[in-house]
Amino acid sequence: MRHDEYLSRSKTTFEGKLGGDEPFYDSDEPVSFEIETDDEADDEDVVEKPTKKSRRPKRIRNRFRKALTRYAVQEHVELNKYVNEPTRVRVKCTAGCPLLLFASFDSRTNDFVVKNYNPVHKCNGTTKNKLVNSLYISERYRDKIISEPGIRIFELQNLIRKELEVYIGRTVARKARSIVLQQIMGDNVEEFKRILDYRDELLRTNSGSTCVVRLSEETFEGGFKRFQSFYICFDAMKKAFKAGCRRAIRLDGCFLKGVSKGQMLVARWFVNILRHDLELGDGTGLTTLSDMQKGLDIANKDLLPNAEQRMCARHVIANFSKKWTGIAIRNCFWRCAKSTYEQEFQKNLDHMEKLGDGINGDLWYYNIDRWSKVYFKYLSCCDSVDNNMAESFNSWILGPRHKTIITMLEEIRVKIRRRVGQLREFSET
Repeated sequence: MRHDEYLSRSKTTFEGKLGGDEPFYDSDEPVSFEIETDDEADDEDVVEKPTKKSRRPKRIRNRFRKALTRYAVQEHVELNKYVNEPTRVRVKCTAGCPLLLFASFDSRTNDFVVKNYNPVHKCNGTTKNKLVNSLYISERYRDKIISEPGIRIFELQNLIRKELEVYIGRTVARKARSIVLQQIMGDNVEEFKRILDYRDELLRTNSGSTCVVRLSEETFEGGFKRFQSFYICFDAMKKAFKAGCRRAIRLDGCFLKGVSKGQMLVARWFVNILRHDLELGDGTGLTTLSDMQKGLDIANKDLLPNAEQRMCARHVIANFSKKWTGIAIRNCFWRCAKSTYEQEFQKNLDHMEKLGDGINGDLWYYNIDRWSKVYFKYLSCCDSVDNNMAESFNSWILGPRHKTIITMLEEIRVKIRRRVGQLREFSET
């Protein structure tokens, strides 16, 4: 029998047995050098459950491939990974470059062993790399995309170009972001299902605390109720407020930035629970400071009728500037807001009158005794005219606000606990 006839018979014998319906090719034949595309990389996650015998070689092979990808990105070279078998990996550089690497699974050591390696490079560095595909980007920049799910495609491209010095197309960047967001959305649904478990765990580990989860009265398909709101007040915070904190409470709301769309907003039910937790009674000796939310204003009047209610001067000037603009008007407004006695306030008000006809009439519309320091009560020992502390807190928790519901609540809890501990240590120094 001739040698070529023997090879053709061997090829027919092994066809359909080593790779499903794929024929078997000898490792030195050109048809065996098939480049792994971006679509094929995505298909690696969608595989059938391997048998116990083949699970370890495939897992080690994938780790080996990831190591090659990291090397290619770090050295700015474009490597071509030729797929032969689940137990073998061959890598070549671009045409004309002698770099070569061949590794295969060794059953004796249960590891991937490099059998042939030529590390010499004769090619120039490149800013394009096929190995930097959507799957690689989604794994490397997962935390970044989770913290900023609304990141623009060109911003992600610029970030990768700056850090990796590699150019990627818009389609690859968009696909990578979609992979991460789809994974987050799955976690988001599951976390909403566990919100009551999270409440129970908080109450178990923080005795004396108050945690309320508000659900819809309507029951939807599957017997589930829709999540509406969440309230938490830790026992340590209650005791600290009652023991020595100034009787001043700042109330504000903010929007959630991630997949958990909605608002962190103070509402009537929130104020009612807070009143019982902190034993505020009818609000005597208490000061509340918020922006110009009408619903919150009504809730405070009904639940805390004797509390001093202030409005944030920054929100007042923002609305006032829609009609009256200019630096002189703005500076005069802040002098009125920070006046500490009536003669000074009247002097600044007279100066304001000269800046426009009817300007003082529009200013009095905003109830001056709620945003000017001259009319503030002194029982709370707080002379703040703005709500910057609450606004700063909203910015401080900007990162967690992008996360899913339980992850967000837990990260905010940890940040606050650490901050309290740091301030306690600082006060003792």
